[in-house]
Amino acid sequence: MATGIDGEAHIGALEAGGETIAVCGTGLDRIYPAKHRALAHKIFEQGAVLVRDTQDILNELSFEFEPCIPLIKQYNGEKDVDNEASELLQFLSYEAISVDELVEKSKLSPQVVSQMLLILELSNRVSKVGVATFVLI
Repeated sequence: MATGIDGEAHIGALEAGGETIAVCGTGLDRIYPAKHRALAHKIFEQGAVLVRDTQDILNELSFEFEPCIPLIKQYNGEKDVDNEASELLQFLSYEAISVDELVEKSKLSPQVVSQMLLILELSNRVSKVGVATFVLI
């Protein structure tokens, strides 16, 4: 569990009768930092659930995942791309363009644009340059 504001957020949530999510990166046998030992015990007393993977988390939160793009093809090494993802190609060029600019030009949500860019990147149609900019390849 992290120190500083993260620990205070856990404490505040517990004191308010709310819920909190903590990650014990060193395992349950060694709480780190040690000063959070009492906090970790309090979280467990409040009904902590031990999870092993993302599916456990989704089950615990009763969250059903539905991707923004209904069908994401599994990458097969070819340059064939999903029809919706190919629509984004009209806004791309050999000059770098940011994700924000693509969202603005395409009028699509950031989530959809990100999924489309991933499909295009896996299909070797675009390349990421810098932090959040892409170019055609």
